[in-house]
Amino acid sequence: MPLPDIDRLSAESDIELMEAAPSRLVHLYLRVETETGSMAETFPGYEPITLDQRIRQAISHALDRTLLAEVQGSANPTLVRIASTYPESFAGTYAGSEATDAWYDPERAKQLIVEAGYDPDGGNKPKLHFDAMAFQLGNEKEVAEVIKVMLEEVGFEVDLNILELSAYSEQVSTSGNNRDMMMVVLGGSPFLTPLFYTCEWVQANYNVCVDEWSDLGKQILQTIDAEARLDLWAQWQEFFVDYAHTIPLYEVTRQVAMDSSFDWHPRADGWFTFRDLSLDE
Repeated sequence: MPLPDIDRLSAESDIELMEAAPSRLVHLYLRVETETGSMAETFPGYEPITLDQRIRQAISHALDRTLLAEVQGSANPTLVRIASTYPESFAGTYAGSEATDAWYDPERAKQLIVEAGYDPDGGNKPKLHFDAMAFQLGNEKEVAEVIKVMLEEVGFEVDLNILELSAYSEQVSTSGNNRDMMMVVLGGSPFLTPLFYTCEWVQANYNVCVDEWSDLGKQILQTIDAEARLDLWAQWQEFFVDYAHTIPLYEVTRQVAMDSSFDWHPRADGWFTFRDLSLDE
């Protein structure tokens, strides 16, 4: 249910409102290569500033995720792309305001920009092209505008491009025309996530290939013992946060509205199936 509809539906006597576990997260993809998608053809000769890990880390440290979650209106800040309902998220370490507020460090972001060879105070600012959708889960346009301000405050020059979702998918995401940074909405399940960061996985808007990380992800997918697999996940998450290709912002708590004559509860994994739907007696 879109956030703007909550107040209207809450006034309806025959509508039941429910809050479901988060299953979708909002992130930023940062370019770490130029070969995938149409980017090199559309912008010939362009070299993303995000190829430099220090710039990627500066972006991550510049973001006040607690504030961004408040702008979204129904979200919980996080540093990883796994929903906090799963043990692989290590929610006590990476999710919630305490963890993300500790990571939020504008002064460190400024230092990293200087270390990358820029001098914002002297007029040499790193220019960042940022693509975002206007609306998908709720208030993405407003979140993107706040991100732009946060990044400019630490020394970036930000060119923000906001498109309606269908145009965004066609012109940026599906075609791989993203340059430095793009906003994405992803599922929060851990089950296939390591696969997406192996060298064999390529999609139009990114390809990540770090042999060490790729091998670690394959180990996770091949390890049956739950405790051993969780130990591997701990290493994987540390690499994920430090490498800063995918920068999580927050997980969205799902708001569901249902005709109150039915008895049904949303699934934790976000799928809508109605095998257990019945009339409310």
